Amino acid sequence: METSLLPNGKELYVGGALRDGNLSGLIKNGRCNVTPALDCDHEEADTRMVLHANNVSDEVQRVITQSPDIDVLCVSHYDATGCNEMWFHTGVKNRSSFISVHSIAITLGPQMCKALPTFHPLTGCDSTSSLSGVGKKNTWKSISNTVHQEGLAGVGQFFEVNNDTTKKTEAFICSLYIILNKTPADADDARHLTFCQIARNNMLLPPTSDSLF
Repeated sequence: METSLLPNGKELYVGGALRDGNLSGLIKNGRCNVTPALDCDHEEADTRMVLHANNVSDEVQRVITQSPDIDVLCVSHYDATGCNEMWFHTGVKNRSSFISVHSIAITLGPQMCKALPTFHPLTGCDSTSSLSGVGKKNTWKSISNTVHQEGLAGVGQFFEVNNDTTKKTEAFICSLYIILNKTPADADDARHLTFCQIARNNMLLPPTSDSLF
């Protein structure tokens, strides 16, 4: 990298581009120094962005992150960064836009923001399958329930998923299916009750408790 092309007074932090991918460097005044505060073994740039935003929030109050992918991480971790304003620049060429992350986070509330990282993969993302016949819009209506928000927010707080978190997450999945006059005890029960309903497509059954876990 031609460090001489960096304008005077500007700083450029580089993450994952050094020989050791876990290290980050600060380029300033033609020199590159390692910044231990940004050491990170994350493979994806998405989470590294949050780390870098948190690092600069001590000095600036407006942070702009840029990515072609619209993600939930910025909204979920807005409070943790400590900045007053966070903007997300996304899109390509003349179809780019700035999204006000801080406004979205304030509107949704802290509990909903904490639930989003679980809500996203549970309802289908790049690495997990979506629930057949259950779209994002329907699941979004269900997560408006504060009980479900609390349950999903608990996922990831500990390395091992405890029984209470499992039950609350299964309750959220069960709420996405129409089961007449019954309250299923868990996902297996919801699957059985849905199967017993007349004229139901077997492909639209809820997941088993085991596969959901």
